[in-house]
Amino acid sequence: MEQASALGSQCGHQHGSLGIVRRRRQVALSLQFASRDDLAAMAGDGARLVAAASAGDTQRVDALLASGVAADARDWDRLTALIGAAAAGQCAVLAMLLNAGADPRAADKDGVTALMEAAIGGHAAVAKKLLDVAPDLLDATAASGVTALWLAAGEGRADVATLLVNLGADARNARSDGITALMAAASGGHAPVAATLLAAQADVHAIDRTR
Repeated sequence: MEQASALGSQCGHQHGSLGIVRRRRQVALSLQFASRDDLAAMAGDGARLVAAASAGDTQRVDALLASGVAADARDWDRLTALIGAAAAGQCAVLAMLLNAGADPRAADKDGVTALMEAAIGGHAAVAKKLLDVAPDLLDATAASGVTALWLAAGEGRADVATLLVNLGADARNARSDGITALMAAASGGHAPVAATLLAAQADVHAIDRTR
């Protein structure tokens, strides 16, 4: 626990992320279509660990891990606790899970990683910690083709975008439909992020494939 606290303190105070909230809002609608296996997963160890991690409940996370729950146990959405902690900016829990052997490269059913969730939520310190232990995540793509930088751009997360660009992230990344990170930033009116992408040689002449 002392090591986890030391690692967690490097992240600083963070706030909740939209990533997990968006998913949880869908749960009530999904229940009527859930299979027996889905319902079992919702009451399983993975769901409990993800919920505790997302809430920043270090005592509960520690107890679940001590009871034998795997650090990479998943919930019904294929989320791991590390993804939940990253989405919510829970640095102390993130450190605990990494120390317990959680896989920083694990992705949910949509190919979204903990780094991507940190980017969506604007948690730059969390993103830096994840890249310290898994630098190959920098330009990893989700099922839609987007990287953490693309997601940060779309949400206007300037601090995260700057961090990722400074580490060498590809500023020309595009979604599977051709929409680039620069387009995502521009459509959201996120001028500081757009400026960061342009300085990193984002393609201003790119054309999407949505028409």
